[in-house]
Amino acid sequence: MAGERFQSFGLATPPALDAIPADDAVALLKSGKATRSALLAYGNGRSYGDSCQNEAGMVVDMRPLNRIRAFNAETGVIEAEAGVLLSDIIAHAAP
Repeated sequence: MAGERFQSFGLATPPALDAIPADDAVALLKSGKATRSALLAYGNGRSYGDSCQNEAGMVVDMRPLNRIRAFNAETGVIEAEAGVLLSDIIAHAAP
């Protein structure tokens, strides 16, 4: 992950560097060394609204949190972690 460039799909802002793993973000929050507003969750970078903008904070790499935890076929409700891709949801839930 070191040196990996994280940026928005629209490329409107300079890329953020040095994303941290989700476990590290949780530890920083619990210790009081970071606030929620200082952290930006980053998924697969496909949001079209230039959502990866956090110049003063840290980017949290959510991609490893990619499990579908539950799916109720009757209600259509799915419980998934933050790093799940839309393609995975479609493959899991589509008839």
